[in-house]
Amino acid sequence: FLSFFVKILNLLILKNMLLANGFEVPFDIQVLPSSRDFKAEIIKMKAAQPDALFVELPSPLIEIFGKQVKELNFDVALTNINTFPSAPELFEGHIYLTEKEGDKSFYDYFEKNTGLYPMPCTVNIYDGLRMIVEGFEKAKADDNNIPQNDEVVEIMLNNHNFKGAVSILGIDEEGNINSASVIKRIINGKPITVEK
Repeated sequence: FLSFFVKILNLLILKNMLLANGFEVPFDIQVLPSSRDFKAEIIKMKAAQPDALFVELPSPLIEIFGKQVKELNFDVALTNINTFPSAPELFEGHIYLTEKEGDKSFYDYFEKNTGLYPMPCTVNIYDGLRMIVEGFEKAKADDNNIPQNDEVVEIMLNNHNFKGAVSILGIDEEGNINSASVIKRIINGKPITVEK
């Protein structure tokens, strides 16, 4: 693992899940947002000879890391969530997990109204907010015309067929929103879906 410092808790959970399922995690390195030189970390990782490296860094750190991996000839399978498309030339052949694009109308609407292409997971945030709004709209109001939080939560937990922009969504017993995702590989500089 090489990760952005603020994401430690999420990656600790992921690391523990991997270890519980028989994976080895030979290193777990967190870096500060101000980091710009990863060469010492890359040399340590290269010496450990991992089969794969999960890298969770935001832009521009992911691009800096990708350049330094190439400079140091570290030939390892890289993977992450969402950020390889920001510099496809640095991650040719590598795979990553991302949200299913679903209905293109969300992307078209977002781009038309902001002039920007949505960042990874924007559509997931949009769908999550829509689920919350629907919960409040369907919940009965109290005497002050305010829906009760417990009822809103109950409505959301029982909605297993919410039509989101990305896919049909549902919330599991632990409160996680289950949505579709895909595995993509950078091929000829473009993200190509390899598994649905």
